[in-house]
Amino acid sequence: MQLQSQEVSCENSFMNDTLSLLSEGKQYEGEMLKTTLKNQSIVQMYAVDRKRFFIRIYVTENFYFNKVDVLTIESGKWTYPVKNCKQYKISKTMGMYVFEVQKNYLATLRDEGITGLVFAGAVTDFTRNDGQQIRKMCRCFYETMFGKKE
Repeated sequence: MQLQSQEVSCENSFMNDTLSLLSEGKQYEGEMLKTTLKNQSIVQMYAVDRKRFFIRIYVTENFYFNKVDVLTIESGKWTYPVKNCKQYKISKTMGMYVFEVQKNYLATLRDEGITGLVFAGAVTDFTRNDGQQIRKMCRCFYETMFGKKE
């Protein structure tokens, strides 16, 4: 019975929200799940019509405002490169990345979460607790979108 209550709280964590893709000049309505890390960075996962999937990350360190480079998402021993990713300036103490991810990488995120980021040569590692928190959110997102892992 406890497992069912966890499922309910997971699905109830989703919010309807608008995602702006500045690179495309478009806005999308979708379902969003988010978690806030110890350093006040925020990781959000979006599903648009449960067909397109995006991640938006607000970072509080390693600023390269308005720079375009490869953002490498680290998930345990796996990496996911995002070419031509831009770090947008939100404030003097916060930057933002937003990018689309493929369904197959969502399965990796479900199992591994996000353990770090590399952008413009700067490495951002997440603490073990933050990594576990992100993995829990990714698992919830994946299982809500595609059903339980078999």
